[in-house]
Parts: sequence; structure tokens; C-alpha cells
Amino acid sequence: MSSINFRGATSLSLFTLLTSATPAPHSGIFQRQHEARVDQPMVNAIWSNSDSITPDLGGGSQITHGGGFSLIDDHGNVIYNDDSPANQSPCLTNDASRATFILSGSCFGEHGYAFSCRAGFSGNPELCRVETEDQSVLLGEAEGNEDADFYGIFATNEGYCGLSFPLALPEGCTPDSDWSVTKA
Repeated sequence: MSSINFRGATSLSLFTLLTSATPAPHSGIFQRQHEARVDQPMVNAIWSNSDSITPDLGGGSQITHGGGFSLIDDHGNVIYNDDSPANQSPCLTNDASRATFILSGSCFGEHGYAFSCRAGFSGNPELCRVETEDQSVLLGEAEGNEDADFYGIFATNEGYCGLSFPLALPEGCTPDSDWSVTKA
């Protein structure tokens, strides 16, 4: 399970962060993309990255890394989570070939959606997007956020990119639902 470390806090589950700290899907870390009706269901997509380096008692350093991609429904329930969708990093640093994967399955009906992310040199998401499966219609795009801190003997580097897009989901969508992920 991915975790993000925050200043002055213990390691938090990404899901705890998203589902308890941001119960309203159109506030906080998610950038709303459309002027949708207030009662229109939305899905939140988030790409995350977290790195830290600490001194090791035996000399040298210990480096930890976490991150991944998640979808959260408008009730705060995680419906999809993967550290490496389509067996790749959810964000790539190469501007010409941002990480793009197609997610489809019973929760999306007959349609699939393309999720893509470009990371900066630090590995943190800089730009994320959601498009139709054939990548002909942009449903949402957002800029990433990052934070780097040095605490005397250790350093952290954290980032995320989050957005909301309109999508009605059937009841009962969970990470265990019938999902299919392919590299675009």
C-alpha cells in the first residue's frame, strides 16, 4: 500500500488521506474540470509520488519510494488503486511519452478511459489528464503539486496531481471489480 509522509505526521495511507481529509470530491486536492450539474456524479483521479532519504545506522542512506494511481468515487470510496498500472509507472518524466494507460471494466460500462501523467525531473506529477479511450475527447486536465523538505538528517519529496471528471458509476464498484488495464 502506498504511503505519503507529511511534516509533523506519521506515515499516512494514501486512502486515509483521500477519504478522510477530503470528503468533498470537488475541494482540496482535486481540480474540478467541468461545469457539471451539482447533482452529477464525479470520479476523482489522483497520481502520487513520495520519496524520502534517511541516514542508515550502518552508514550510507536508506531511500524509500511510494506512489501510484487511484480512482475515488464521489462518496470518498476507493474504486481502483494500482502502484504500477499496465506494469509501468503511472507518471513518466519523458515529455514526449507521458505514461498513458487505458482503464476499462464493468464499472465503466462499454467505455474505457485513457489516464496519462507527465512527471518532472523529481518524479512528481506535473500534468495529468483523463480522456476518452480513443484519446479524442479531453475530460479533464490538471497541474501537479509538490513539496520537498529537508529536516537536517533526512529529506522528503512528495507530489500529486488530482482532478475530477463527470462519470456515473454503478453501485458496488471496488478495487476488486472487473478491471482491465492496458498500456496505450
